[in-house]
Amino acid sequence: MKNLPTRIERRRTKHFKLPPNTVCITRGTAFGNPIKVGEWWVMHVDGLGKLRFRHSQNEFTGATYIEDNQMAVEWYRQWIEHHPLDYDQRKRLETADHLACFCKPVEPCHGDVLLDILRKQTEF
Repeated sequence: MKNLPTRIERRRTKHFKLPPNTVCITRGTAFGNPIKVGEWWVMHVDGLGKLRFRHSQNEFTGATYIEDNQMAVEWYRQWIEHHPLDYDQRKRLETADHLACFCKPVEPCHGDVLLDILRKQTEF
């Protein structure tokens, strides 16, 4: 059985190259966290009982202010449960050696949530 990928820090420095077999999980990719620090977000249940997420402009809409990385990761964990990865996306993560994000390795990151999902899949 293949080991889980490791999370690495992607950098914007000159001459930085991602290692081979690395999947970029930054915003703008299928794996990016849409929940940004410093923004207002609303989580609500729609008429069909499905949990929905929506960006908001202010707190007057019942929105929650995303204060830090930890909070953004917690919201991403809930978001990804209701927007599951498709087969091709899971396969791409499973076969990767590294997941690259701009988060520092010591900071909370949505990449850890993706690794948790992979870990749970390999337990079966």
